Amino acid sequence: MAESPEDRTYLAGLIERSPLLPEARLRAHWLGLLPWLEVDERYELAAVLVNVEHVIRDSSA
Repeated sequence: MAESPEDRTYLAGLIERSPLLPEARLRAHWLGLLPWLEVDERYELAAVLVNVEHVIRDSSA
C-alpha cells in the first residue's frame, strides 16, 4: 500500500522530519492535532510538508 496522509504514522513522520517545524514544541502541537484533522486537511498538510522537502532537496542539488 502506498504511503498516504490518511495513515497517521506516515503523517507523523512528515511532521517529525519537516524543516518547517524545527522546534519540538511546534512538532508536538501538530502531532496533537492529527486526531482532529479531517481527511482533506491531512492531505493539505502533507502536501505542504512534502512540497517543502522537495524544494529544499532540489535547491541543494
